[in-house]
Amino acid sequence: MEKSKYYEYALTFFKAIGGISNQTNVYNCMTRLRFKILDKKLVNEEEIKKVSIVKNTNWNGDELQIIIGGDCYKVKDQCNIILNESISLEKAIENFYNQKDDFILEKSELEVKKNNIKFTKKIMPAITAIVFPTIPILIGSGIIGGIQSLLVILHVLQTPAPGGSITDLSLISAIMFVASKVGLELVGVVFLISVVNYLKGDIYLAIFLALGLTSRYLFGNGWDLFTLFGQPITIKSYEGTVLPMIAAGFLLHYINKWVKSWMPTQIDVVFRPAIVFFTCFIIMLFTIGPFFRIIEQFISKFVILTGKIPGGIGTGILAMIWQPLVLTGTHVAVVTAITLPMTTTGEPSPMYTAVQIAVMGQIGASVAVAILAKNQKTKIAVMGGIPGAIFGITEPLIYGINLPKIKPFLFGCIGGLFGGLLAGATGVAQFQRTGTGIMSWMGLGTGVSLYMGIISGFVSLGVALIISLLLFKDRIPEYILVKKINKKTFKKNTNKTLSEVVAVLKTNEVIKKYEDLLQGKIKLDSTIEILEENQNQTKFKIKEKANKLHLKGQKEKVEILRIKYNEYLVNKISILSNKRNALILELEKVQERYNLLIKDLTNKIKNEIKNEDILIKYKEALNSIEAYYSN
Repeated sequence: MEKSKYYEYALTFFKAIGGISNQTNVYNCMTRLRFKILDKKLVNEEEIKKVSIVKNTNWNGDELQIIIGGDCYKVKDQCNIILNESISLEKAIENFYNQKDDFILEKSELEVKKNNIKFTKKIMPAITAIVFPTIPILIGSGIIGGIQSLLVILHVLQTPAPGGSITDLSLISAIMFVASKVGLELVGVVFLISVVNYLKGDIYLAIFLALGLTSRYLFGNGWDLFTLFGQPITIKSYEGTVLPMIAAGFLLHYINKWVKSWMPTQIDVVFRPAIVFFTCFIIMLFTIGPFFRIIEQFISKFVILTGKIPGGIGTGILAMIWQPLVLTGTHVAVVTAITLPMTTTGEPSPMYTAVQIAVMGQIGASVAVAILAKNQKTKIAVMGGIPGAIFGITEPLIYGINLPKIKPFLFGCIGGLFGGLLAGATGVAQFQRTGTGIMSWMGLGTGVSLYMGIISGFVSLGVALIISLLLFKDRIPEYILVKKINKKTFKKNTNKTLSEVVAVLKTNEVIKKYEDLLQGKIKLDSTIEILEENQNQTKFKIKEKANKLHLKGQKEKVEILRIKYNEYLVNKISILSNKRNALILELEKVQERYNLLIKDLTNKIKNEIKNEDILIKYKEALNSIEAYYSN
């Protein structure tokens, strides 16, 4: 971090208001930095006024306003950086004043700056961080969509006819239709905001651009730019897209940073938002947007041609590539192409069945991951993602589980291929468009198409499950990792000393004991966390009920509730906490032996390996337990 005067101002302000813990929020308007203060007596306004950029201070209730001028947002940004560092104010001040700010770096510092993390090491954590906040919306939308589809099939609700209007529906049908569509069709808004939030950018500017790119004014047929293979490439809204909106998030953040770097502070807050929004808006509409439209056209053409392959091969191929299409956002155009028979001529669509079959494949692969996982956090993540996936929303499982581990995602796609081949070969077809996931079964008609459609889905799930169980390893043991690196490094004749390291890793009881204790601790942590959450919910309900009984003078029943509460959760948590504490004591003793073992093995490898890059790989292999259980 470079020394910044605005960072120093932020440190001074935090110190003068009585510390980081004496405020609950920091934000700004055009000219004022604003703190929500807990205890006004701790604020030293005189110290704040001594800062050169401060014009004055003002109070509005418990809100302290520091009048700065156009630079106030720069100080606010630095305040957020300090808050996100999650260290004490004293430590932040110490770090700031102890760091070097030399123009010429020492050789060792220069090497550290050049030692950037590889792109492959950064991309999956970034994807996870961006997608994770969107998961509740995706799951919620999927469940609402599934309920809405089921009620339509049962003729309880109506859905707009092709070319019809939502105003033709009853009020409750219209409300349910909108609720089922908005989360999925405008999911790009959430992704764009999540990208900017991940980059620690301007969230409100992100909302501004997201709403612009999904504006109702861009709905409809759009404006044609040019024609490609007889198909128009148009400017339209980004409804239902993911990748273009992710691209927009990155574009917005870096253009915003660039404009900040040269725009005078005096006019920044007035002109920057308009310049950044309009620049990103135009770039998206005329470059990135058309680029993705071209990709969509190619994929749509490919899918239509694939569907003509006999023997069910076309359905199998589409089921295999469906989830990769979901990742790119181009699945929206593909859905339009494969539903044309149903929406135009009323004929069934064999290709649409591939969608639910592909979903089942990813469920099967993720279930295998949960079975194989030694990390309780992974199991919990799978169980949390399956309810949404059942209704066709696979993004939580894909981004959270299968894609980061790579092989399960591919095995899920292979499962889709087998299920799709069976569906295509037996003549399964979708007679009406319904919800996704298991809700698709409602549109398979009756007889053979329905039975074989369901069977094909479970074939997809079963194949993905079995292949994943046989070929996927959730945690590769250290000795296998070291053995692989040894073979790659020394080709045919592996190093004898390193082979001995492999033998130690394979048979050493300390490693096994350490991993068993780590697993036990994580399981107990997860169980206690769930119980404490239940405890809080139960406590609120019991307290509410007890108050009502107390007002009625029924004190005996209040005491019964209190005893029931204590027996129900408190004692159980106490027992588990004691068990966890005992386990931690044992874990600490084993960890000392484990650390000595790894240190000794590391030194042995150092004596044999002089290449720093290869040595880093060995160190990562030796510390794979720590990496696995910290995720």
